Amino acid sequence: MTLLSEIRSNYDGFLRDWQDSLSKRLADLPTNGITRFEKSYIRLTSLQAWRTTVIEPNLSAGSVGFFVEAQNDALVSHIHASLGSWRLSLKSLRSCIENVLLCLYYKDHPVEFSLWEQGKFRIPYEAFRYFQNHPCINGMPNDLKGLALIDQEYEKLSKAVHSSAVEFRMTEDGKALSLWKTDRVHENIWETHEKKMLQGLNLLMLALFREYLQGASIATLRESLGFVIPARKDANIKKILNVRIKRY
Repeated sequence: MTLLSEIRSNYDGFLRDWQDSLSKRLADLPTNGITRFEKSYIRLTSLQAWRTTVIEPNLSAGSVGFFVEAQNDALVSHIHASLGSWRLSLKSLRSCIENVLLCLYYKDHPVEFSLWEQGKFRIPYEAFRYFQNHPCINGMPNDLKGLALIDQEYEKLSKAVHSSAVEFRMTEDGKALSLWKTDRVHENIWETHEKKMLQGLNLLMLALFREYLQGASIATLRESLGFVIPARKDANIKKILNVRIKRY
């Protein structure tokens, strides 16, 4: 047997093994009751609500494209987490943050977006600090801006992207290969990061787009915010932003 024929034979076995393993994981996913992944999907509807009620009707097509990609990143993270592919799920959360911020940045910078389309502009890291002094949120309490949460999550998730933290490794003790790991510890880590990421992004968008949600406007979006923003913030959100999050 030649080396090439041996490799092709090994590939056939590898293909069968990972497909069998994937099928077993899918069969093990709970379908009854409210699971952590169903709760995740409920939280993710906040992005769809923003997209259909505020982002698409009011932003340029270029900015909308970044937001749609962010929403896709969040769904990719959800699916990889469901399968137990933790590093990929965390990488996708980081990408979601980047794409939402790029959407909001290019909303205010059409010239830079045109240059980006021509391959002549790369958004510098400093542009992510742009929101720290944004006039719409400057002077607002930090816990309502969402920026602290976003920065915290971006820093932590970057460790998964750059493989700089042992706890984010998929391989067993750095020795055995592992395509997915279905354990409670990693589920909890991912769920915590997803919750904080979505809370931070929703708070930032709420602060920037609050005029669209005041009074009785866009009830579906105000209700979806209740899935990701803690109720303890409601009073300040009503007082400072004049937005009432709809809860039952």
